[in-house]
Amino acid sequence: MRNFFALVLVAGCALLCGCWGSTPAPQKTDAPAAVEKAVPMNSTDELRRKADLTEAASLVGYDGKAIKEDLHKVIDAQQEAAKRLEDLNDIR
Repeated sequence: MRNFFALVLVAGCALLCGCWGSTPAPQKTDAPAAVEKAVPMNSTDELRRKADLTEAASLVGYDGKAIKEDLHKVIDAQQEAAKRLEDLNDIR
């Protein structure tokens, strides 16, 4: 009786372990989502998107909204400085 119980237990464990190993089939993406990924973001847009994520800092006790606003001010200043530098290079 013990051998039968041990055999059923081992077979059950093997069956469960085998079922967990399967991976789901990859899902097809929508056409509009694929188009959005094809368009590369410039560095300013990417920085703004990352700055928007800092608002989550409010979850751990910081003022996320203020941090986001400060980062947007820094990004604006950097973009303006880059534009001025580009204008200076065009003077030549």
